[in-house]
Amino acid sequence: MKYPIYDNYDLKSSEQDGNYPVSEFANFISQLLVRNILENKTENGVVAFVNSNGTKQLSDAQDKVLDMIITRYDNHECKICGEKIPLSEVLDFLDENDGLCNRHKHQ
Repeated sequence: MKYPIYDNYDLKSSEQDGNYPVSEFANFISQLLVRNILENKTENGVVAFVNSNGTKQLSDAQDKVLDMIITRYDNHECKICGEKIPLSEVLDFLDENDGLCNRHKHQ
């Protein structure tokens, strides 16, 4: 998955315009920081930068780190239906959903 390209202005307008991929990705990024689950200081630094500035200004090295982080979280599937868990749900999926998508967790 390639992440959305945005800055703070784009993020504000995406919330007003209903551009969910940008706002959901920004929420995923902020949750990574809040939960303090990144593997090292480099990942923490890149995610903190994205949380403050968006993804438009990332250097090539930062882009590679962010891609590695996303790859780590972008490959989970529900144990029942096999559907891919979106980034907006994956942290809850790993913490408390017992390997189930939100739909199956609430059934």
